[in-house]
Amino acid sequence: MKSFGYRLKKVAKRWCLSAILLWLMILQQVFAAPLQWKLEGVSGDLKKNAGLYLDAMPDIEPSQLSGFKAQIIREVQYSLQALGYYDSIITVSAPVSSSAFYTVHVVQGEPVIINELNILLLGDGKNDKVFSDFVGKLPLVKGAPFNHGRYKGVKNLFNSLAVTDGYFNAKLKEHRVSVYPDKHYADINLTLDSGPRYHFGNIQYENMQDPVIKLIKSLVTIHPGDPYDATKVGKLTQDISSTGFFSQIDVRPLIDIQPVTSPLFN
Repeated sequence: MKSFGYRLKKVAKRWCLSAILLWLMILQQVFAAPLQWKLEGVSGDLKKNAGLYLDAMPDIEPSQLSGFKAQIIREVQYSLQALGYYDSIITVSAPVSSSAFYTVHVVQGEPVIINELNILLLGDGKNDKVFSDFVGKLPLVKGAPFNHGRYKGVKNLFNSLAVTDGYFNAKLKEHRVSVYPDKHYADINLTLDSGPRYHFGNIQYENMQDPVIKLIKSLVTIHPGDPYDATKVGKLTQDISSTGFFSQIDVRPLIDIQPVTSPLFN
């Protein structure tokens, strides 16, 4: 009986030890720190942009890396294509030993170069120095790598300039990019139609007493018939606000289609 009792106690201890080890293994999996990435083969803007894409990915634990490899490669490809690199070769390596970093190695390849750059400006804006300067200083240059961000920035800047200078009907009649990755070049076609430029009309005052109107008129430097300029509207708003007599100010254009004038509403 003593011998049996001893063996029973010994077996119980072994089971207890096994259970503790299993629990520790489970805890290690549950609380495993997410892996960090390390990028090789690229530098400068390419490395910075790829890093932004990798940082946007969810946390990856060591046991999950194999399931995320395809997504990692795809995200890095997107980041490089945005800067004109379409045939990069990307590989992902697991951490070595106890390292907390997985490695993304990139062979960046040749960039896609802007081959044709055709920009046509239509409407009143073609005679406006603001737009001619804009077209003359575009960050898109023949022979330079095609950068998606710069191309998108050109479209956004055109729309912004149009609104600021009173071209409220402006539109991009054509915005087409044809990319040929196998030939490493891209053709860009942009047709910018500013439409007519609006001009200031008469200033309208609503729900204001005569002394208030008189005060505001003394601050107005805008004249009917002047070309619309958003900076002048902003200055008028600031000048009225600086008097300290108003808790709320609303100065905005009321767009008329016929005639092409823009009354101000206060």
